[in-house]
Amino acid sequence: MLWLTAAAAGLFLWAAASDVATRRIPNRLTAALALVGLVRLAADLAAGGGWTDPALDLAAAAAVLVLGAAGFAAGVLGGGDVKLAAAAALWLGAGALAPFLMVSALAGGLLALAYLALGILRRGSERPLPSLPYGVALAAGGLVATLHLG
Repeated sequence: MLWLTAAAAGLFLWAAASDVATRRIPNRLTAALALVGLVRLAADLAAGGGWTDPALDLAAAAAVLVLGAAGFAAGVLGGGDVKLAAAAALWLGAGALAPFLMVSALAGGLLALAYLALGILRRGSERPLPSLPYGVALAAGGLVATLHLG
């Protein structure tokens, strides 16, 4: 499973870099992370783990997707952020969902504070700050939870 962990870590890094550079998280990236999650589930099933944990993991990812879609509808999350969070939940599983969400929220708060400070420093500038790249916070949460699992 080390190669899955490495793949997930690389995808989280790619998501953060992409969100900073373009304010977009590519669909192929979130699809790849979701595929890594499905491979993890298949490996767990093949190892004789039973259906309970994979079912909980799928339910957790679905819950993150539904809640994220509500955030998207409210205008507080981008579509790429929602897809990244759901794919991360599928990769990490229900057992790592709380640490993932907590670290993501903390990283998001720090990112928001940095943006506020940057806005204060740029006061009077003609150009507004670009949108907050929340994919960076989600990637941080995903990386911490992934490394904790590995």
